[in-house]
Amino acid sequence: MIGIFFEILNFCIFCAVIVYLFRRSFLPQLREKIMSEFHAFSNLHSDHRKLIASQRNLETSIAYQEDYAKVLFKKINHWRNVVDLDKEAQKNIQVNLYKEADDKVVKQAKIFALNQAYKDVAPLVVEQLKQDLEKHYQDTDEAHAYVNKLIKALK
Repeated sequence: MIGIFFEILNFCIFCAVIVYLFRRSFLPQLREKIMSEFHAFSNLHSDHRKLIASQRNLETSIAYQEDYAKVLFKKINHWRNVVDLDKEAQKNIQVNLYKEADDKVVKQAKIFALNQAYKDVAPLVVEQLKQDLEKHYQDTDEAHAYVNKLIKALK
């Protein structure tokens, strides 16, 4: 019985030494490792929440920028249309000015042609009129006076 008692006592002492060694050596290292893993997990969780918030902010920003880009594209298209209309109006004005200039040149050419014809024909008409009047009036002095009066009136 004493043998069993000492065997149990030795076993208890052995267990106490193992528990003591475990608490002295392995438990602080195990606690430290568990705490470092917990802090690492905690940091990762915190970083994950920050990243999720950052992602939401980015998604909101992207949506806002897309809406803003749509508005800008609408404005760009509107201004393109305005510029195209202005170009078309300027082109029409230019075409009208060219047409007016061409019409004016044609009118001036007609007037010049009439003036040229008048210069060419007027002396002949005056001469013919002179001859007709001289035939009509036998008195040459009276005919000359009448012809000179007519010529002054024509000039």
